Amino acid sequence: MRFLTLDIGDRHTGVAFADALGVPMPLETIHHSSEEELVNEAAIIASERTVDGFVIGLPYRSDGSEGGQAKKIRDIARKLCEHCPWCELHFVDERWTTKEANKVAGGDSHAQAAVTLLQVFLERQRLSSAPTEEHAD
Repeated sequence: MRFLTLDIGDRHTGVAFADALGVPMPLETIHHSSEEELVNEAAIIASERTVDGFVIGLPYRSDGSEGGQAKKIRDIARKLCEHCPWCELHFVDERWTTKEANKVAGGDSHAQAAVTLLQVFLERQRLSSAPTEEHAD
């Protein structure tokens, strides 16, 4: 499956992409002044890349609960799915992605944060689909 990942901010949103082989790569940062502008730009990229799903960073509070920013992100994700109804939607905890992205030298930190989200998601997908070993007694 091909995924488009968004690390959504108030004015800047990092974008990453995973091809059918599951290779994550940073794409760009969308600079936007409104949610509508962000949704439209992301929908165009999703169509151009023929993605099957979105992976979106969700900002949880330190206690694991969702606050106002998480609600805003979920609303944007819902609008994005209205533009791209063929796409699956997945959320990933983004609390530590910016910190991890800043460790990577050079490049676009917003897009790199999206890559970090995508790597977490893809690893979870691999682990959940990995066959279990049976041991003979």
